[in-house]
Amino acid sequence: MSIVAGFIKENLSKVPEYFVGSIHENWFNLKPQGKGKVGSEVVKHYLEQEGYEVRDISDNGDLEYRKIGTKQWHKCEAKASKVEFTTNGEWFWWNQIRPKQNWDSVALVGVYPDSVKIWWKEKSDFNEDDYRAGHVTGNKDDKSLVEVKLIKNSKRDNFHTWDLVYEG
Repeated sequence: MSIVAGFIKENLSKVPEYFVGSIHENWFNLKPQGKGKVGSEVVKHYLEQEGYEVRDISDNGDLEYRKIGTKQWHKCEAKASKVEFTTNGEWFWWNQIRPKQNWDSVALVGVYPDSVKIWWKEKSDFNEDDYRAGHVTGNKDDKSLVEVKLIKNSKRDNFHTWDLVYEG
């Protein structure tokens, strides 16, 4: 085996056992942009089911939505992440949420082996001081990007800090 082939084999995304054979097993074959697109498509589907007109406004998971028959559009930042199960719980990690950008709500899509959930928060309820700075080039204290972790285990459960709006 060549050095390159060995390196590739060692660094392939490993599918956790709980995803093997599931309907979302191929999540691990997606590029980051593909995962983001999955998140925005799930949110788009949810909003349309709730009676909203929805349009894509960027390749970064940004959507605009409005109640059918109204004029005002609202901007939503959609993010997607897969569940991580531990021996005593579960957690998700979403990165690069942009609190300083002009959005009205953020939707966190959680991908489970055989289902998805959406957690929602309005910008007026989003306090960037509750979150750590995300992966940002340069100053680590720059809150232009933040990360959100939802964790449920024997010591902590912060899932309730976001509104669960969809399970399917």
